[in-house]
Amino acid sequence: MQLGIPIFMLFAVYGIVNTFLPVLLRIQGHTATNIGILLALFEISGIIFPFLLSPKLENSRSKYRFLLFAAAIMIITSFPIVIFGNFWVSAICLCLFAVGFKGAVPASDTMINLALGKNRAQYGTIRVFGSIGFVIMTLIMQFFLNGESAAKTELCVWFALPAFLFLLSLFIFPKELKTGAIHQTENEGAGEKSGNFENAENKNKGVFAKFPPFFIVVIFLLFATFFALTPATKLFSLYVQEYLHLDCAPGLWALSAATEIPFMFFSGKFLKRFGSVKLIIFCSVVAGVRVLIYILLPNLAGAVIGQSLNAVTYGLLHPAAVVFAAEYAPENAKTTGNAMYSLFAVGFAAIIGNAIGGFVIDNFGYPALFYSFGIIPFLALGIFAIIYSRTGKIKKPVHKKN
Repeated sequence: MQLGIPIFMLFAVYGIVNTFLPVLLRIQGHTATNIGILLALFEISGIIFPFLLSPKLENSRSKYRFLLFAAAIMIITSFPIVIFGNFWVSAICLCLFAVGFKGAVPASDTMINLALGKNRAQYGTIRVFGSIGFVIMTLIMQFFLNGESAAKTELCVWFALPAFLFLLSLFIFPKELKTGAIHQTENEGAGEKSGNFENAENKNKGVFAKFPPFFIVVIFLLFATFFALTPATKLFSLYVQEYLHLDCAPGLWALSAATEIPFMFFSGKFLKRFGSVKLIIFCSVVAGVRVLIYILLPNLAGAVIGQSLNAVTYGLLHPAAVVFAAEYAPENAKTTGNAMYSLFAVGFAAIIGNAIGGFVIDNFGYPALFYSFGIIPFLALGIFAIIYSRTGKIKKPVHKKN
């Protein structure tokens, strides 16, 4: 529970932002193209600054301090995001908000893995609290928030309060994570086993040179998968409101998060049986099918089916990707490896997806958006299969021992 409550509150913040931010920008008068650009800038900032910081956050004490900073900056920037509708003011404030919003996830994920130690396959049993927080927040919004008629002061509360509660929840973190004791206990041994020569060798390598080629290839597959999911995630609320003409986007978001809970919780069993890479491949196929369903069945039933598939495309995919990063990243670059997934594969995909998606909506419409994005996972899997067939069976990295 000491880890579960902060994760619950962090993803309550995600509930309000993922569901309502595009709608808020539309209410403020921005075009779909400008919304795509603003969301792309949001993702860029959420990648660059946390990624640059990630090598300096290799112990739990520094990660804990970053989480405190992340919560504080989300609270402060919530107010100008809601109050001012100017494009440039929105861009600056969203970029600042994104530093905490996006950076908190890889930091908290790595802390969970540190706390679990060798039991990292049980990651989903803690991360499921985040899904529950997301569901509860979106359901509350469905019943109590009418964005178009809400006053700005009310909207400020909706954005700032979850971030404030996240800040408060950080004070119940386990003492060992706050002080860095868990990190020191686990990685002192790892450092002794790997030897000084290996550490010195890795010091002179660039960020990407530390990682085996197979790691980069799987990150590419994850990037393509999350890029394809952009219409079903970042632009989904606009699709429901403008294409389906329905007023139930928060409820559909709640459905998607609710379906992922059992898969997130039991993901450890799937990981033990199939392994992280096979699950990532399976989830990529489902992601392509999911995106195409929204436009092949352009009604409430199609939206319900598509949102239900989030059980696989996030509930199973996210734990598989986090465990993959923990398994295949070099021993002294676990946080950087997790950041490459969260900030590059997920974040960079959202940057391009938002920018292109907004342009496609304005110029070609929603059908073109979903058809074009839906085929991308299948193309990426073809490329992955070619590379995999040439490299042969890939084994997990074995760290050197004295």
